[in-house]
Amino acid sequence: MSLISRFKWLTRTLVAVTFALLFTLATTISALASVTLLQVSSDPFTNSDSQHATEVEPDTFAFGNTIVSTFQVGRFFNGGSSDIGFATSSNGGNSFVNGFLPGTTVNSTPPGPYLRASDASVAFDAKHNVWIISYLGIKSPSGPVNSHLDTIQMSTSTDGGATWGAAQTTQNQTHGIGGQPLVQPNGTVIVPIVGFAGNKFLILSFVSTDGGASWGKTNQVTQVAFRAPAGGIRAGIPLPSAEMDASGKVYVVWSDCRFESGCTASDLVFSTSTDGLDWSPITRIPLDPIGSGVDHFIPGLAVDNSTSDGSAHLVVTFYFYPSANCTAATCQLETGFSTSADGGATWSSNTQIAGPMTLSWLPNTTQGRMVGDYISTSFVGGPAFPAFAVATAPTGSVFNEATFTVKGGLSVGGHSNSASDHSNAGGNDTQTGSSITDQ
Repeated sequence: MSLISRFKWLTRTLVAVTFALLFTLATTISALASVTLLQVSSDPFTNSDSQHATEVEPDTFAFGNTIVSTFQVGRFFNGGSSDIGFATSSNGGNSFVNGFLPGTTVNSTPPGPYLRASDASVAFDAKHNVWIISYLGIKSPSGPVNSHLDTIQMSTSTDGGATWGAAQTTQNQTHGIGGQPLVQPNGTVIVPIVGFAGNKFLILSFVSTDGGASWGKTNQVTQVAFRAPAGGIRAGIPLPSAEMDASGKVYVVWSDCRFESGCTASDLVFSTSTDGLDWSPITRIPLDPIGSGVDHFIPGLAVDNSTSDGSAHLVVTFYFYPSANCTAATCQLETGFSTSADGGATWSSNTQIAGPMTLSWLPNTTQGRMVGDYISTSFVGGPAFPAFAVATAPTGSVFNEATFTVKGGLSVGGHSNSASDHSNAGGNDTQTGSSITDQ
């Protein structure tokens, strides 16, 4: 997404007459899930300059019995897609309808002003009963890159999104990517992001206590122990996935190898905060045993916002390699999930719901083979519905990668895998800019 941070409600917005969501297959390293995958969309485009049939990088949002997913359709090698797709269920995930946004790109119906579209995100305005899909409209895919554009920018609206105020930076003018604004019941806004310290990644957060009129300096949650997955898959940034429970506690999950000797594989880890300033110790999610060699990355966290604290329900969906020590020819990409019924104190084992996939089945990009820089999971009542890309072998030169969900969703139950591996939070690395993009 060029050098600008990916905020869920920044970039160009488009009001959508909803339709969206997606999910997964079945087998597992520790367990095999008894789930039925439900395909919610597929790529219908035929323009010769992008890769078909491909759908990548879904986001989801749920309100009441409605869940909407949005995603890129027809991925280009050097950034963006032919259009933005959507899939919607208004009956708690029992069935979905889907479509593609109008007036976006030259490939949409009717055509729009952009050559490509990227970084789709969805939200719901409950006051005005409006669903909103945002995306990045790309006019010049090969245009010049400005190294200052990764400065975090925040903009707010006080009239339901009809108009927006001037963009503001954090107090210390931080550079970063992947921001996700979360609003606590008391109105405090907490924004977790990825920041930079030279060639190292940081998990940062910053806060506004005056409705976005001003933003504080960033607080360092931790420096990431980052390991790029093998095989050339596009997962070169440890983008966090962040959600909030009913009490306003924020949960942030990312991929990190600090608990693995020699950083030979990555776990998923998380930290929590009630104010965006002080963060709990970094805790490993016990998906697989330490030293198992399983590599976990690209998480999508859901937190049931009707639950809180020690009884908060969490579901995290993610991609993984059963063996981190693999090559582009041998890596087997799978999709898994884990749940917690006690605010992250215990978790279920890694349970496979899709795959294995061979990396050559995925569309290629300038940053590697792609399922998405991020995926997403959302609760609809009791179960949580993930959205993610699943691929099968291409048919000739045409890919077979589409968006899926799990029919009926993923349920949260009691678990016995204690999250007992911890590492101190905090740090004071000197923050820098970066030329990293996720377009």
